[in-house]
Amino acid sequence: MSEQTPMPPDVVLQEMAGIFGTLADPSRLKILFMLCGEQGQAEHNVQELADALGLSRPLVSRHLAYLLRWGVVLHQRRGTSLYYQVLQPAACDMIQTLHGWMTSPQDLFDK
Repeated sequence: MSEQTPMPPDVVLQEMAGIFGTLADPSRLKILFMLCGEQGQAEHNVQELADALGLSRPLVSRHLAYLLRWGVVLHQRRGTSLYYQVLQPAACDMIQTLHGWMTSPQDLFDK
């Protein structure tokens, strides 16, 4: 039998709920999947993300600003472009784990 993780304080639970809310948008999840990359973390600018995902640049910029506000991503200026990358590698682990859970043969929604 494994040890149970202690209950975090309410302030931490509020922050956790905020992160889940931040990730509760399919476009933001797509952006995060792109920034997590297949071989580890990747860097992309707004135009690269917009082109790859078929979204407008203003929409991608708004989603990135939201992710930036919550500390999920960071950016670095290079010339006239901002390049974004994941700040918290645990975010990549979390969405990859959730993706694995959702695509497993014993998917919860099949019950």
